[in-house]
Amino acid sequence: MWSFHDAFTTAMMNSFSETAALLMVQRDQERSALVEAVLQGGGTGDTKTILDAADLLALPYQGTFAVVVADAPGLARHALPNVEPVLRARDIGSAWRLTPDLHIGIVSMRGADGLTELVDALRVLAVGAVGVSPSYTRLDQTPQALHLARNALAGAQAGVARVTVFDDAPLPMLVVGAPSTAATISKQILGELLDLPEADRELLLTTMATYFAVDGSASEAAERLYCHPNTVRYRLRRIEQLSGRSFDRRLDSAELYIALDAVRRLPECRISVP
Repeated sequence: MWSFHDAFTTAMMNSFSETAALLMVQRDQERSALVEAVLQGGGTGDTKTILDAADLLALPYQGTFAVVVADAPGLARHALPNVEPVLRARDIGSAWRLTPDLHIGIVSMRGADGLTELVDALRVLAVGAVGVSPSYTRLDQTPQALHLARNALAGAQAGVARVTVFDDAPLPMLVVGAPSTAATISKQILGELLDLPEADRELLLTTMATYFAVDGSASEAAERLYCHPNTVRYRLRRIEQLSGRSFDRRLDSAELYIALDAVRRLPECRISVP
């Protein structure tokens, strides 16, 4: 009799666990679909659809929001583990959707200064690159915010656990926002430099990147590159000859910086610069 009771109890517990697991999966699927509806603007920009989705997600229609897009560390894996309860503990509401390669969230903050608190929390959780949109005030603006968050992610250094806010990096956002145009302009500006043998090309691009990183100091660039300052100056003059631009002219220097940034970030350029 007791063995029958134990078997019955075990069967009931297993059935309960399976049912609970199925309900949890169903809830996650429904919640993911609601998040997608808001991300896509209700499908046709239908305000009622967004209002209904917001109500079911326990998000306000008006407030202070941001969209977060994070690179998944593997196929359909969470890029920000336990992010929803972590943010909830900070009194920050959110709803998330997982795709094969991205972890996407709509975050509701208490005010404009909430963006700083959000970024601080994301930095602790991030296992890869994360892009954050500027803050916005209505959920029907979410599709545009998603676009900006994707651009922020695209402007981040791949494989590095770092949170990039769109407003904090305007130049990379400009490059990744129009990649084909940026790649074409980069090739026009750098000209013959990109046609050099790989070793020469990488040496000059690395020198230019280092020179910009130290605010145009040949001496500091030389320290980082383990060479003499005159060697840096020689390489810079060679870049000027190949590109037809001068580091001493502000506009030329800005064009070279933009071209270099495009080369570093865009696969269209097919060059890897450290």
